[in-house]
Amino acid sequence: MEPALSRLLAQFIQRLSWADVPEPVQDRVKGRLLHGLGAGMAGFRTPFVEKGLRVTRKLLGQGQATILVDGARVSPLGAAFVNALAFSIRNMHDSYKVVMHPSTAVIPAALAAAETVGASGRAFAEGVTAGLEVATRMADGYVWQAQDRGFRASSVFDIFGAAAAGSKILGLTEDQTVSALGTAASLASGTSEAQRLGGEEGGTQEALVAQNGLYAAFLAQGGFQSPESALDGESGFYTAFVGATPQNETTIVEGLGNRWELMRICSKWISAIGFNQLPTLLMVNLVKKHRFSAEDVASISVEMSRHELIYPSYVIPRRLSVIGAPEYFVAIACVLGDFPRIVPVGQFRPTVLAQAPQTELLDLATSGRVLQTMKKVFVTYGATRDVYSPRVTVRLNDGRVLSDEASPEALQWGLAKEKEVLLPLLPAMGISPSQWSSLAETIGRLEKLDSVGPLLSLTVQDKGNKTA
Repeated sequence: MEPALSRLLAQFIQRLSWADVPEPVQDRVKGRLLHGLGAGMAGFRTPFVEKGLRVTRKLLGQGQATILVDGARVSPLGAAFVNALAFSIRNMHDSYKVVMHPSTAVIPAALAAAETVGASGRAFAEGVTAGLEVATRMADGYVWQAQDRGFRASSVFDIFGAAAAGSKILGLTEDQTVSALGTAASLASGTSEAQRLGGEEGGTQEALVAQNGLYAAFLAQGGFQSPESALDGESGFYTAFVGATPQNETTIVEGLGNRWELMRICSKWISAIGFNQLPTLLMVNLVKKHRFSAEDVASISVEMSRHELIYPSYVIPRRLSVIGAPEYFVAIACVLGDFPRIVPVGQFRPTVLAQAPQTELLDLATSGRVLQTMKKVFVTYGATRDVYSPRVTVRLNDGRVLSDEASPEALQWGLAKEKEVLLPLLPAMGISPSQWSSLAETIGRLEKLDSVGPLLSLTVQDKGNKTA
């Protein structure tokens, strides 16, 4: 009889060693860490995160785990929650298949677990690697089924990454890890209604699963048990959230430790939903290369995948404000030849403003040039086009036709590229270029650190340099 999925994943988590992780994968994990911490620091001084911090201090305020930026110490569960809020609020978190953001749950849970047991940098790196791989493996092939059932794939799958990271770093046994993953199945949560209509609840979802995934690991460590069939049983996770047990479980675990699904996680270069990243970048590059103005444009066509066009799912129609639409991002890029890296707080998550009056939106969004350019942008989907593989075609008034397309690799970065791309966010992070360089250098030698303390100390904002 084939072992249960939770058993196979637990065995992978147990045997994972940083020394056996290929160097390109190590570099990508370090890139994920720098990106997550950068986005977290930039998102910390916002009303959204400050509310979460107040609640956490009141309910979970005693402990040894560190809150990013201000260095406050709270319980591990509280730190995982608040830090994950900060990771996600600017909508700069990483993206897997558009609708998942694995690092947002995995890294805060891993940091809290590492501080709890005084784990070394190597042990922390192993936990993050295990978490990212488990979350993406479990989601691959199933994210859209979960979305179509009204769940938010990011929260219902990311929790397993947090549980896996916590289990690895806390030193759980194989049996305990099986129970941690099973308990995580019961703690998984999150609907996509907030994605559709807006509201702050959607911004708490990854934070809650970061907290709950770590909690599942703590419960397993304390002796609480879960059935091995919690994931793939007749009444298990996949039946509940996807609608059926996995058709072929071997595809989830095939090549574990040899083929790395986490390598398909994409980064973001602007504060926007994932499907807006590459069309905007393509438009910027076309303007810079061919030096035309918005007034020179007759029309712009953007071809995307069907999943991106009907985000968040086939079943549930979206209601985004003007600043959440691809037409907006492409128009801004056409007018400016670039896109602002730091935008006002209310625009981090455009679904929150789905019903807001236009006067409350960014002035740039309602400027005459942008509005006129938006009328020239037409977004369609290609039946064979995959996510993160858009084509942008610009037809100019003089008859020229300019076109370019991209693939997901354009957003799959290692440590050096992350350091470069996130530099414009430093004013929002509240740190100096030298502190940013020190953080990147420290992550570069992560496996040599005795603890995660040096890493966390470099996330504290420079005094007198706090920017919301």
